[in-house]
Amino acid sequence: AQWVAFGMLVSFIGDLIMARFIPLPNRLIGGMVAFGIAHALYITAYASAILQSFNSAIVGLLVGLVFYGVVSIGGWQFLIRNPQKEAAINIGALVYGLWISTMASFALALATALGGAFWLTALGGLLFVASDFIIGVTDIRGISLKNANDWVWLTYVAAQMAIIYAGWLGGW
Repeated sequence: AQWVAFGMLVSFIGDLIMARFIPLPNRLIGGMVAFGIAHALYITAYASAILQSFNSAIVGLLVGLVFYGVVSIGGWQFLIRNPQKEAAINIGALVYGLWISTMASFALALATALGGAFWLTALGGLLFVASDFIIGVTDIRGISLKNANDWVWLTYVAAQMAIIYAGWLGGW
């Protein structure tokens, strides 16, 4: 529970960066760094819980790594990567996407290992991938999506809630 709480705190800092309450030269990079740290904390929480049921967790982890890896790399290649943008933004988006995919894979492994309410964690991981994918498509690739900001916030808040309530219901 403490790792999830720390992750939520760092996510809040990321929110403040993205909302420009914490001014940085590049809010997108700053947000990716903050959220990347938050997801590392989530991974730590999931890994700690997974150790209890490692054999069943490994299947979920492998499925997640393959699925989310293909989605992240393919999505980046065809919908996010923008040759008109700086290389650092493009490479940062790919690395960040793979990092979020790793967190979602650990969330799937947690659900596979412990079941029950922890399927909410897997849903949260999927929603984080969706939220950040929308940001990449709109902010990096420059594709206009109707109500994109609303969809980002809807998926982001739902992802955070899924993680919190999974732990609460599952007994972090």
